[in-house]
Amino acid sequence: MTLHDDGKASMAYFYFDFRDVDKQNLHNLLPSLLIQLSARSDPCCDTLSRLYSSHDRGVRKPNDRAMIECLKEMLVLNAQGPTYIIMDAIDECPLTSTVPSPREEVLELVDELVDLHLPYASPVALSSTFGLSLNRYR
Repeated sequence: MTLHDDGKASMAYFYFDFRDVDKQNLHNLLPSLLIQLSARSDPCCDTLSRLYSSHDRGVRKPNDRAMIECLKEMLVLNAQGPTYIIMDAIDECPLTSTVPSPREEVLELVDELVDLHLPYASPVALSSTFGLSLNRYR
């Protein structure tokens, strides 16, 4: 039996798809992670519900910062077991001339999550093909 099957761990997965521009940025990564985590945990669902309520019950869309804070709150919940975030093909996020680029925004999120210093070994798993060094996250 795995930790996930035993209810002791949660996981959220996002694939950065080079064929789908909507799956190449932070703004679409965040709601995906929040929905996945809230679907498996009552405390995470409560956290997401508070975000929803604070934005006029869905009338206003939360900005990226509000969603990041919601995600961080979900990750540090004491009632939760380990929660793992998997970001696959992160090199498919474009590195553009905008400041910050979509890739830089995602990597800044990774930095924030790593800086939480959660009690389990590695809350974030990243994958990349050639061209993107993820050594700073080891």
